[in-house]
Amino acid sequence: MQSMAAKRLSYRIVSEPRGPSYEALIRYCAAEGATGTLADLFPKSRAGAQARAEFIKRAEPDFIATEMAGRWPLGEPQTGNSAKPTPLWRFALGDPVLDFLLHGPRGLYGWKSPKFPEDLAIYRTDGTVLLGTVSHEYIGWMNLSEPEVSDPRLGLVELQASRA
Repeated sequence: MQSMAAKRLSYRIVSEPRGPSYEALIRYCAAEGATGTLADLFPKSRAGAQARAEFIKRAEPDFIATEMAGRWPLGEPQTGNSAKPTPLWRFALGDPVLDFLLHGPRGLYGWKSPKFPEDLAIYRTDGTVLLGTVSHEYIGWMNLSEPEVSDPRLGLVELQASRA
């Protein structure tokens, strides 16, 4: 018998979710996901330090760990530089982080420095990627089963099956 993860397909996010579609996507991911990550790619400046401190302060109740990563998120596509590990912040999807995710940037690809941490990813309880992004390249995808891709909560998000 195949596991549920094996029955999921990758779906490309066709156009950037903004406004109501972004909110629907984040609420879906908060309901279906377990943890998230964001990469600390803030510039080494006063503004970067302020933005980093703001995120850490708001995420503190849901903060799990800082991991040094050369590539992220899990799966494909990935970003990063394996020769230069970057702090990757892992957090639970509790109300403080959800509030920050909903009221931070206005769209999915707004997760980039210098104002925000980069490359939002949401993971399922089994550690697989539910939502992955490479913000500076305007790439987003979701790994969904057939029933999940038809979920009305994702109705505002334009998805297209990735080619194998």
